[in-house]
Formats: sequence, structure tokens, C-alpha cells
Amino acid sequence: MRIALYSNFINHHQLPLAQAFNSLPGAEYIFVATTPFDTQRAAMGYQDENSKHDFVLRAYENAAQERTAHQLAMEADLVLVGSAPDSYMAERLHAGKTTFHTSERYFKKGLSVKTFPRYFASAMKHIRPYQNLPLYYLCSSAYTAKDVNTFADFRGRCFKWGYFTEVPAVSKQQLRENRAENDVPVILWAGRFLSWKHPDAAIRVAAGLKEQGYRFRLDMIGGGESENELRTLASSFHLGDSVRFLGFLPPEQVRMHMEKADVFLFTSDFNEGWGAVLNESMSSGCAVVSSHASGASPYLIRDGINGFLYRDGDENRLLEKVKAVLSDRDLAARLGAQAYTDMATLWSPKVAAERVIRLNDAIREGNAESLFSEGPCSPAPILSNGWYQG
Repeated sequence: MRIALYSNFINHHQLPLAQAFNSLPGAEYIFVATTPFDTQRAAMGYQDENSKHDFVLRAYENAAQERTAHQLAMEADLVLVGSAPDSYMAERLHAGKTTFHTSERYFKKGLSVKTFPRYFASAMKHIRPYQNLPLYYLCSSAYTAKDVNTFADFRGRCFKWGYFTEVPAVSKQQLRENRAENDVPVILWAGRFLSWKHPDAAIRVAAGLKEQGYRFRLDMIGGGESENELRTLASSFHLGDSVRFLGFLPPEQVRMHMEKADVFLFTSDFNEGWGAVLNESMSSGCAVVSSHASGASPYLIRDGINGFLYRDGDENRLLEKVKAVLSDRDLAARLGAQAYTDMATLWSPKVAAERVIRLNDAIREGNAESLFSEGPCSPAPILSNGWYQG
């Protein structure tokens, strides 16, 4: 079975799924990279993965590679098209061949008088033309199904998907032992310091905790446009002994910090298409407190069971939920253990790879919607931005 996934360039978050496909009996997996590696990511600790793996077809290198990529799109048994030109799926679709579009949400800024013309034009070009063809959406955001069905009709053809990061094999006992050496509870935030990721919310949570006498340490991993403002904010709250700015770290070092952290804060708003750090922190056994707005949160977080949600922007509620976890170490351990279990048994690369192949077969047999009830490749509900009231 030949499986082809088309996207701009491969990164470390996509490698576990690639490895899962390649480990399946009889499977041949090809990742088609349509653009060179973004060198700006090198400063953030990323490597050029396009040139490191023999299963990557670099379509951008020359005309022959481009022709091979288009031929593969027509001949492969399973085709997934992500951040790549529509041309890779258009010919296949017009030939009547089932195709999957892996997509984050389209309308991150929300529909308004200002954004409507641009979003409408995009939908007429990239969504509407394919609604009567055998195109199925693998929604790499809980809000994709809503966006897709705003200007077109893909009801019954939207399924849960996402990014699938590595889930290490560890025991619940090991998850506890990883954190046993912490002198104080460790809170972790990781990502680029961008306004829509709201790293400042983590600093204000730290200020609230310190004011109320909680013992903790907040580690901030990352950097970016807001770094100076964040450092100034932390200084204004006299948090020098409670907050550490660790800068950008390589992915493996970020995971090491997650494995030690008691609490992970995920504060992004609706501009966060997915948010693979949520997968990684849950797979590391962290007790996560997450905004409801990121694309990953509604799919991965079961509020109060494997983590906590708070309504985007409600920093009072964010603080209260962090306090609840810090005040009850057993609660933190339970949330982290269940988060790990859910990632290992439901949202792992292996499960995703096996399920999308079964979904591809089920679509041809006409029973796709009843195949899975939860997790990857289960039906994606049409979820509005305001679904979570707290």
C-alpha cells in the first residue's frame, strides 16, 4: 500500500506519524515536501528534516521531482494533502479518487465586516470547488469543521485529526518519580513569545500565586517579539526568584523539561491552529491547564479528567485552576497519568496511522461515520468558538 502525504516541509512533530506509517506491514510511505525548510526555524532549535530522511520526496528541487510528486498523487492508495498547493489533489479528485485534506482552521480571526471578503474569496477558491468531489477533511483543529461548512457542505465528511507526537513508554510510577525531585511545584510554559500565544498570562498567574503565598517555579521556554515586555512584566511583579526565562531549546530538551514539570500552561487563543506542545505535555504526564481556544484543546482535553480547560481570556479562572492543581498533588498526578494514558491509547501516531487506513477503506464501503466514536478519524462535530462556558 502506497501512502503519500503532501505538505510544505517535514518537521519533528510529523516524524512520529511517518515512522508509524513506515512500520505498518506492506506500507510504503512518502512525505512530499513542496517547499524548502524554513531557515528561520533553525534559530528555534529545529533542523532541516527534508534532507535527513529517504522517505521524503523534495518536489521543489527540480521539474522531474515535481512530475513524480504529481504522478504519485494519482497512483497512491491513500493520499493526504496538507499545506500544499491544491493542484496535488485536484486531478485526483476529478478522477473520482478519495482524497483527504488535513487542515487546521480557516477563519482564525473570526468572521467580521473586515475579514469576511478575504475569507469568502479563499473559501470560493480552496473549499467550495471540491464539495461535490470525493474530498474528506481530516480536521487538525476542533474548529475546522465549522469553518469548512460555513461556505460549503462537507457534513459527514469531516473527521478528527491533528498532530501526533511521540508518546514514550513509561509507567505511572515513573511519571510520579520524574517529578519527585522538584523542591517546589514546577509550572512550565513553552512556545514563541507572540501576542496571540499570551505568554503574559503565565506571568500574571505567577504574580497571583506569589501574592497568595504559593510556593512554585515558573519556567518560560521560548523567545520572540514579546520577550522584553515579558521580562519587564515579571520584574514589575518582583518575580525574579520565581520565574526563569530559558530561551529557545532543542525539542528533546523541551521534552525533558515537560517530564519534570508538574503543571503545563497552554494559553493560546484561536490563532493557534493546533498546538503540538499540548500533545507533548500530556504525553509527558503534566497536569495541563489549557485555553479552550486552541485547535487541539477540545479534542485532547477532557475537562477535569485528563486536564483542565478555562475559557480563553478568563485569567481569573486560569489562576483558580492552577491553584487547584498546586494545592492537591494527588489531583495533579491523577490528571497527568490520565493525560498520558489518553495519548498512549487514543492519540498516538500508531493509532492515527492505523485508523486513517481503515477510514479510507470504510469510505469506499460506505460506513465511515460509524467506524470510530472518539479520537482520530471519529466524526468531527461542528464546534463554534463559544462552545465552552466553563
